[in-house]
Amino acid sequence: MQRYSPEFLTTVTQDVFIACGSPPGEAAIVAEQLVGNNLMGMDSHGVVRIPQYVGWVEQGTVKAGAQVSLVEENGGTAVVDCGFNFGQVGGLRAMEIAITKAKEYKVACVVTRRCTHVGRLGYFTQIAAENGMFAMAMVNGCKDVHWVVPFGGREGRLATNPISYAVPGVDHPIVSDMATSMTAEGKVRVHRNRGQMLPEGWILDADGNPSVDPHDLYGPPHGWILPLGGSAGHKGFALGLLVDLLSGTLAGDFITEDRPRGTQGVCFIVIDISAFVPTDRFRHLMEDFISYFKSTPPMPGVQEVMMPGEVELKTLADRQKNGIPIESFTWDQIQETAEKLNVEIAEH
Repeated sequence: MQRYSPEFLTTVTQDVFIACGSPPGEAAIVAEQLVGNNLMGMDSHGVVRIPQYVGWVEQGTVKAGAQVSLVEENGGTAVVDCGFNFGQVGGLRAMEIAITKAKEYKVACVVTRRCTHVGRLGYFTQIAAENGMFAMAMVNGCKDVHWVVPFGGREGRLATNPISYAVPGVDHPIVSDMATSMTAEGKVRVHRNRGQMLPEGWILDADGNPSVDPHDLYGPPHGWILPLGGSAGHKGFALGLLVDLLSGTLAGDFITEDRPRGTQGVCFIVIDISAFVPTDRFRHLMEDFISYFKSTPPMPGVQEVMMPGEVELKTLADRQKNGIPIESFTWDQIQETAEKLNVEIAEH
């Protein structure tokens, strides 16, 4: 794999989405998140998504530059219509509204309608944590991406339905972002692009048999992803249901409705910590909280116990210095997409 500077990838990404009709400021939002995801090692939600997003624009699923509007609000609650703009744009607006409402009402809950793929949820919850808030986020998926089987089932009924939370830490926020399935679909995509087999227990083939071949997920006929938890997958299934209830049903959407591919429902819950505990006291509590967990002796072969988000910060430091590794298959796809849009990629 070749490494590319984050600045170079950001310019390429932004230029591609401007060519799709996105205003420069909104294209910058999408580029910041995608490249930022790569910087932290979340390659499944990084620039690998560029061809997919451009395809959605061409199909009319994503409407670059569409208006994002606040359509309903009542005290600390709100509904945001994202207008099928890029999900990163609609998601950021929804989180900004949630933070503003939490500052006024102490607790806020904001859901979206007509939202497309928002990317990495931790991007949004981290913004809230950096504003001194505790935040939770959930996102479901349309029927076409119901890759995940219910526990004990062999046909998909759920999307990968991730949950994220973030809270102010001591030196940096604690940020957790995880699918309620054994893997995000994008991670299978990255393994496929890199010619790698999958870990056991991630997917089933079309006949419901366990598989480690990423091509079995995509078919034809396509396979399925298992719920989080392995033999205790009923727990991941229950968490996936919670995501659908809060980010779909609460927003007034039927999860069985045939919505355009790539559309999602998002729920943001933001809490003003100072409504419950003074800021200085909370910082001392977090110092004690973090040191207690990190003081546990590590298992053999483990260097240290790390809090959620610490691995990503280590990856961030490395990739800021040494560049972002991109496999040739993905880079070829990005170049083909850029050429189709008459976007010239400068020599790297």
